Amino acid sequence: MEATHMFKVIIVDDEYDIRQGLKNIINWEEQGFYIVGEAEDGIEALEVYEREQPSLIITDIKMPEIDGLNLTRKLKALNPDINILIISGYNDFTYAKEALKYGVNDYLLKPIDSQELCHVLSQIKERILENLIRQKSTQQKLAMLKDYFFVRLVKAEMIEEDIIDTANEYAIDLHSKDYCMLIIEIDNYGQSLIELSGKEIRLKKFAIRNIIEDILKETDSGYVFENEENRYNVLVIAKDGKLSKEFLLTLSTKIKDCLAVFAKESITIGIGVIVHQYAKIKFSYKTAEAAIGESLLSIKTKIFYYDAENHVNNQNIWNLKWDNTELFKAVRADNTKQIRAEIDLLFKEIHLVSKKIRKDIIKFAIYGLSQLMMEYKGDWRELFNDKFSHMEETLLHSNLAPMKELLVEICKEVSSYIKAKESNSIDSIIQEIVEYIHQHYWEEINLRKLSNLFYVNASYLGQLFKKETGEYFNDFINKIRIDNATKLLEANKLSIKDISEKIGYKYVDHFYRNFKAIIGVNPGDYRKGIQDAPQ
Repeated sequence: MEATHMFKVIIVDDEYDIRQGLKNIINWEEQGFYIVGEAEDGIEALEVYEREQPSLIITDIKMPEIDGLNLTRKLKALNPDINILIISGYNDFTYAKEALKYGVNDYLLKPIDSQELCHVLSQIKERILENLIRQKSTQQKLAMLKDYFFVRLVKAEMIEEDIIDTANEYAIDLHSKDYCMLIIEIDNYGQSLIELSGKEIRLKKFAIRNIIEDILKETDSGYVFENEENRYNVLVIAKDGKLSKEFLLTLSTKIKDCLAVFAKESITIGIGVIVHQYAKIKFSYKTAEAAIGESLLSIKTKIFYYDAENHVNNQNIWNLKWDNTELFKAVRADNTKQIRAEIDLLFKEIHLVSKKIRKDIIKFAIYGLSQLMMEYKGDWRELFNDKFSHMEETLLHSNLAPMKELLVEICKEVSSYIKAKESNSIDSIIQEIVEYIHQHYWEEINLRKLSNLFYVNASYLGQLFKKETGEYFNDFINKIRIDNATKLLEANKLSIKDISEKIGYKYVDHFYRNFKAIIGVNPGDYRKGIQDAPQ
């Protein structure tokens, strides 16, 4: 399970409108789930289950072929731990209650209430996590529990009594007058996805976290936890006295410098406001996110301290008549003509202000677009990072036409992403890429090549691929290649060197290394085992 705690869901109902309604009734990702498939009857549901291996299946009771009750029996036979949520009409209420005897987690009556659905999903998510945790080693188990506790803490999902009890249970000392959140973002994470295997990425992330933990232990200043692939969060606690801006900057600098030296990683850090209560930690986290957003227009600076005066959403600071609300409406509507019209209005006013205020206004507009991206679970840094390298320099020139066109381009990129997200075309792109890999695995395939073929940023594609398939790209293609290698070894017609080349490895030692890592033995021993096996 990844740090984001996202779980797969399949929706099963013979009515198309019901399936579509369930998909759109709530923001599934906010609840920790994402829909990977749907089916109109039990037979199709079993096929989708075998392919996707979801954590949760939501199914109607009455369906043709295999109904919800028989589907439950078959699924529980395949996987006793599968979570099943029944949806039922009033007339099927007794039938739904009977299904609980067969291991259904819960049931909801139609029409589905969004709040009730979220409540049930929260309970199911807890059960899934508890089951996953039981499967982990003691050390991993404790780390996951602590991370989940901190994620809930920064989202303000716990009452104070539960915070104190859980903190004591995990030996987390939260007694302090001051609290502050830091968000640490890996600058070149997208590049790692392109170049490294899943094992190498996991080792790198483990090393980064260990370095941060060592610094926090040395300074006795807080705890680190993860809730996103390319981020580490630090809850800084003042156990002796009060927190200060100077201390936070010193701590952040030490983390930055140590990671540069010992992990060879460049990072960006956002420092939130200092708060004085558990309940306010969420606000500190939000302001740390706002602070890290400052990196959009600053290439050299790596540590950003939240400055309330610079983040007030108050147009009077610049005496602007222009309002970003209409621009964001145009972006959401994918209305290029209106986007350009709104940006024209903005730049008419920008010409009248100083260069410093001009920069702040552009920063304000782009920061708003980044927040819009994040609302749709998009990674604005990976999508737009290459566009900002000369922005500071461009803003100093009197000719603002290039800056204006860049802002239009960014708006169009955000619009395209939102449109794709809402139409689920991102899922279909990944499916097309998976099919392409199966059909071309012997060729020289990498994320850069695929990004050109499918018109997706390479670094961002790496993150999408991991999210949708559950595997890092390089691990996925190695598994496909090795699976085909086993078939060729069993056929016993080609030499190991020829097989290595035939499945896409330039160097036979790379083939040997990946084969043993995945299968457990080297290719020669595998072939010998097949030959020696009784016929």
